[in-house]
Amino acid sequence: MSIPPLPTLPPASELRKYSSSPPDFLSPIVRYDADEEAQNFVYDAWDAESVPQKFALLSQALRIFPFSVDALNAWANLYRVAFDPPELEKAETTYQMALTSARLLWPNLENQEKIEWGHLEHRPLLRTYHGLGVIQKELGKHREAVEKFQFLLKVNPNDNQGARQILFETLIQMGEYQQAEQVAEKHANGRNSTEAFVHYGFVLIDFLRFKAGECTEMDLQETLARALQHNNYVPLLLLGDLPLPEEPTHVPPGGLEEATSIVLECKPVWERTPGIIEWFRDQRQLGGEKPNDDGEILFQLLQKGNIMVHMKNTNEFLGLTSNVELMPGTATPEFGLAPGMKKHNPSKIVALNRAMAYSRDVSFREKFVAFPYDDVIGVHFWKILLTSKVLDEAKKHSCRACYKPATMCCSDCKVVWYCSRDCQRKDWKGYSGIGVPHKSLCPKLQKK
Repeated sequence: MSIPPLPTLPPASELRKYSSSPPDFLSPIVRYDADEEAQNFVYDAWDAESVPQKFALLSQALRIFPFSVDALNAWANLYRVAFDPPELEKAETTYQMALTSARLLWPNLENQEKIEWGHLEHRPLLRTYHGLGVIQKELGKHREAVEKFQFLLKVNPNDNQGARQILFETLIQMGEYQQAEQVAEKHANGRNSTEAFVHYGFVLIDFLRFKAGECTEMDLQETLARALQHNNYVPLLLLGDLPLPEEPTHVPPGGLEEATSIVLECKPVWERTPGIIEWFRDQRQLGGEKPNDDGEILFQLLQKGNIMVHMKNTNEFLGLTSNVELMPGTATPEFGLAPGMKKHNPSKIVALNRAMAYSRDVSFREKFVAFPYDDVIGVHFWKILLTSKVLDEAKKHSCRACYKPATMCCSDCKVVWYCSRDCQRKDWKGYSGIGVPHKSLCPKLQKK
């Protein structure tokens, strides 16, 4: 389809034509009846299958209420994602219209200390800031983009939109490594983060520190081991072992989609950093592609955590793990090594399937994937992973209720761990907010 023209934002005086409801104690912002009617067309546009349908519905929304912030947001986003090449300048202009409209509709909203995502009335403005920041980043207007994401993190510290990742990666692209590290410490728990993008950012930062003589190569390898623990697909994409897919719409942790998102953002920076790609390749090949043994090293690696192996028959990379970090909100208990792994078999290595590890089905601990070790071509980064202290630390138990380091386990099932009696009591009754109460889960675990 042809590229639609820019929407038109009427003069501010036109806003008087539309009836409004004053703020109340539940919401600090003015409501416009026409805006609520237009918003229904915006919802339909989000769900529409074709781009022409989306634009038609958004046009209808803007006819009803030309100041609709979300209609302008959606229009701007289509300029970015629906055309090749993307119409970034038009997208930026439209997002600027949305920001102008938001300031007309809710003149005091930006000055609030908190603009939290949980309030539906706040979301149009938050979407505007996020969308405008993304566009400005892609246009190379990094300073302006940084301002947008810093604002989002200030007013919505829960960061429902992933602003911390884009801010962190933008600062790295700008060479502002110290600021990037501060963002990671403040908003993503720094080097103890559970998010892969943080750890791969630290790999780049520590590589530069290593080159400057500020850390040892062993320190850098530990940083890489930590990154591999959280996502081991990233090196495959970065080194060209796997083709880089298109930008994913859903990014589950630890998978190829997350790795794709990280590499799409960071690959240009890595490629501009002299020596880092070569260093990555050297680390991958330390000790040869495949350990020269009967599978004992691979078995030890599985005891440590995540590994990536290259299979001969299928020429595919297979991600294996025996210690998947739990996702907050699940009722899955921690688990040790599978029974089949307790006795090493030279011809077969038994590993736990990642998808099963995230399952709510407690019987997942007895489901395994087996493959012949002889079919393994390469075990990526095996020497680093084998000697990594980071992965040894990762094997320690964490509290099921709050995810802090745990020191005590349930005396009945001996599977679930806690940091305190208080957390254990909360989880027993289901007050910890993570899913199934342990009171109902414990008897099932005892049968395993």
